[in-house]
Amino acid sequence: MFIWRYFPAIYALPFLLATVQFSTIAAIADVARWGVFVIALLFAIQFRFRRMGRLKGRMTNFDAVAMLFLFVFAASSVWSIDSFYTIQKAVSAALLLFSSFWTFWLYADRYSEVKLLRTLMFPIVLLLAANLSLSWFIAEPYFAGRFQGFFLNPNNIGVLSVVSAGIAYTLWLRQRRIADLVALVIILVNLVLASSRSGLIVLVLIIGLSALRGLARRPIHGLLGLVVIFGSVYVFSQTSFFQERILREDTLIDASNRVYFWALAKDYIANRPFLGHGFGADIIIHEHYGIVLRDIGLRGAGVMSSYYGLAVQLGVPFTLLFFVLIWGYTLNTLVRRMRDYWIFHYGAIIAAGLFLGISEPLLFSAGNIFSFFYWIVFMLMYRRLTYLRRGIAIWEYGELRMALPRARPAGPSMTPMLRLHPSTPFEALSGDGRRR
Repeated sequence: MFIWRYFPAIYALPFLLATVQFSTIAAIADVARWGVFVIALLFAIQFRFRRMGRLKGRMTNFDAVAMLFLFVFAASSVWSIDSFYTIQKAVSAALLLFSSFWTFWLYADRYSEVKLLRTLMFPIVLLLAANLSLSWFIAEPYFAGRFQGFFLNPNNIGVLSVVSAGIAYTLWLRQRRIADLVALVIILVNLVLASSRSGLIVLVLIIGLSALRGLARRPIHGLLGLVVIFGSVYVFSQTSFFQERILREDTLIDASNRVYFWALAKDYIANRPFLGHGFGADIIIHEHYGIVLRDIGLRGAGVMSSYYGLAVQLGVPFTLLFFVLIWGYTLNTLVRRMRDYWIFHYGAIIAAGLFLGISEPLLFSAGNIFSFFYWIVFMLMYRRLTYLRRGIAIWEYGELRMALPRARPAGPSMTPMLRLHPSTPFEALSGDGRRR
């Protein structure tokens, strides 16, 4: 089925186009985001909620935890400052998680994780390439001295680039394909021109974690990688471009006005510290308290932090619970699964996104340019861990293999495979059976 095969690219388009400067296109894309959620649900129904090679859907531990959190999201409409808005946000969050953990899980089972990632990356790289070449002629390419191209805000480039650059780097490092390197360069050029400090920092974090993994496995290669990374960062930091466009010392003290948003957030949280103002309410919280951002010289979304934002929405106790769970799970995965290439790099991207969330309100809004890709990467990490725990066999690039084909002998031409058994390590084997 054509639509199913290329659905990841179709799925990504509305999230990307909803952030462009062209109002008509953005308005259509805003509605289309709901459309792709519905299509994802219909695909899951058509395939009878098949996952892990089973005809009937089987729940995982994540599904149970997600259902509990979604229940809290919806229940907060009872005390929300805008009940209808909270219900709408809860429904969109449920559809986002369902699409990621059911529809695209099945897609990875059938076509492989690499196919899923490449198909998702195609419209992203295409748009960012056009952003570099065409936006100068048909859009307002600069905002406050920073490159934004087609987008409404330079920060949109920054948050989009974190996941997409991390995936492009992960694919290139494993397969050494020129197309992946070209994609990575296109994303990096956009990121640098957009002068996104937080985006560059978390991308260095991803690459640095990858180099640390290399240091543990192959000390010489890993040490060389760390030297190259820190050397490149040092040389770049000495350029006038970095000093004037990236560092921007005049905005460092107040983190580009974010400290003022965080001060407002603290006041809002103090008013409702335990239950918050309702899921999704961080976007409308200023209006509720009669604060007009423009009148006090501020411009931004919500309270400019996913951490403060969740506390505003659902209170301090829930915020602590959520971030302790997700940080603990991610760090535990990075430490315990360092030997596994794919799980570790997915975990590095998840950790980078959590770090980025300190200064960006992006983790809990189902319709933004960051979350649609981020939660798919989280799904891929959790999926591999689930298959490892349950002893379900997959090929190295992630497609499901319930049993090896008997008529196909092992040899150099055989697709690399992962042998998964509950009692043995998760190890990638090359076609001739040697460990990588």
